Amino acid sequence: SLLTFKPGSTVICTTSELKSIVQVKASAPTLRHVVVCDVVIKTQADLDLCGQAGLQLWTMRELELVGTKHPRPATYPKVSALSFLMYTSGTTGDPKGVEITHANILACAAGAKDRLNRGDGAVCFTPASIHLSYLPMPHILEQIVQSVMISAKGRIGFYQGNTLKLTEDLVELRPTHFVTVPRLLNKIYDKVIQAGGSSSSGGGIKGWLFKRAVQTKLANLKQGYQAHPLYDKLVFSKIQAKLGLDRCRFVLTGSAPISDDVLSFFRILLTSNITEGYGQSECTGASTLTDHDDVQCGTVGAPMTSCEIKLVSVPEMGYIYISIRHEKQLITKRHSYLVTDSVHGNVNKIPVNGRGEICFRGPTVFSGYFKAPDKTAEAFDADGWLHSGDIGVWTLDGRLKIVDRKKNIFKLSQGEYVAPEKIENILITSPYVAQPFVYGDSLHSVVVAIVVPDEAELAKLAASLGVASTSFESLCANPEVVAEVLKSLAVLSKKGKLYGFETIKALKLVPEPFSVENDLMTPTFKLKRNEAKKKFLHDIDALYAKCGDLVAGHNVHQH
Repeated sequence: SLLTFKPGSTVICTTSELKSIVQVKASAPTLRHVVVCDVVIKTQADLDLCGQAGLQLWTMRELELVGTKHPRPATYPKVSALSFLMYTSGTTGDPKGVEITHANILACAAGAKDRLNRGDGAVCFTPASIHLSYLPMPHILEQIVQSVMISAKGRIGFYQGNTLKLTEDLVELRPTHFVTVPRLLNKIYDKVIQAGGSSSSGGGIKGWLFKRAVQTKLANLKQGYQAHPLYDKLVFSKIQAKLGLDRCRFVLTGSAPISDDVLSFFRILLTSNITEGYGQSECTGASTLTDHDDVQCGTVGAPMTSCEIKLVSVPEMGYIYISIRHEKQLITKRHSYLVTDSVHGNVNKIPVNGRGEICFRGPTVFSGYFKAPDKTAEAFDADGWLHSGDIGVWTLDGRLKIVDRKKNIFKLSQGEYVAPEKIENILITSPYVAQPFVYGDSLHSVVVAIVVPDEAELAKLAASLGVASTSFESLCANPEVVAEVLKSLAVLSKKGKLYGFETIKALKLVPEPFSVENDLMTPTFKLKRNEAKKKFLHDIDALYAKCGDLVAGHNVHQH
């Protein structure tokens, strides 16, 4: 608990967290006050709970009344002072508290404004700006955006608390600035394309017009044109209104890769700035941003002026910082070789200005992990560079492209390295997939997957197969349904240019979503791979047995 690390006298929380606060009171003897921020009136049960633990319970309104009776002059912090602790996802162990100072926030905000305010179509944050806040506050991106909005005297609307009702919130608020993650954009994209495709397949004029509009604007986008005088008015303005994005002038996506198809579609849909950012908590969220007039896909833009970036060689993965060509390289137990095109026998090489692990330095980089000097020392090298664990390449025009992951990789028994996130980013584009977990290890030669399916789409698939839909659980366990989903994912993997060893060979559908509550997701909605492995250990063994990949008595339990 944070309270055992940093004793304090007061904690602000919600009523749902009161029991947890009371439980750690014995380890935090200096704690005396608890302020609940989500209710106006305290219940007797909550008063008794806190009273028995020696804690005084306040509502936020009561605290404000005390403040009005005892005014004090404002105390302004130094820029070097700690602003907040941002805890990492904790996907591979206990979460670490990233110490973010006021100077870190100011540097990141200044770097972002410098990038976004350039040229025609510059993005400005003003009192007229409206931001819909739905990302959790433990998400560094949301912290920075709210800081910028508040400093610009902009307006912030908070969602209802249910992401399933987020489209209702968008329509109600109609934000001018929309900061989001690819997962939500993927879902919106699926729904819009599916609705347009249904109209098109029915032979109606609306469907034909939608298909024609998309094709035309995508073709124009390659030439650098986002707007179209006819189709924007007849087609896309109506879609914008239905989504609540009719006055949206800026979309920022980050935290995970976004597919080229989805990114391009939103650029033609909104004809506004669609910016992709890249960074991590340890560098205050953002280190690169794409330019607002950049219609290319596949990169995360150039470094912001507030952060230095360099690439460091990772020879065990075949990435060298002085490389001038980027190609898919397989590392086997004995040697490395380039994958060639099976038809033409050509190596797919892209000219670059270096490949390697992405490292950060500068005023946005944190000073250390809270109460963890050993972890802090591990994060930095001798020259003060923060190592990200991501593999990137520099394009010839100075953009950064993320191509691999150093930390979340595993080696299969035949020697190939696999990045599960790369596979998951392709699987998530399937209408049947809500949440994927791809697994592999050095004892097996193939990868398998645990997937939480989209319930509505799975029901449609079952109906098309003539499978009676009794319950979501029964559909997830139906062999015919599972086989059809696996078949569709194989087609999707081929389309996504995955290699044979990256294509999942066995699949299990599970009805229970991965969540923070069942300890399979972090507060920033990242998958806890170690916890997922523990939970699905027997299922993974069964999947390997099903596809015949058993290795001399070894199984996942022994790995």
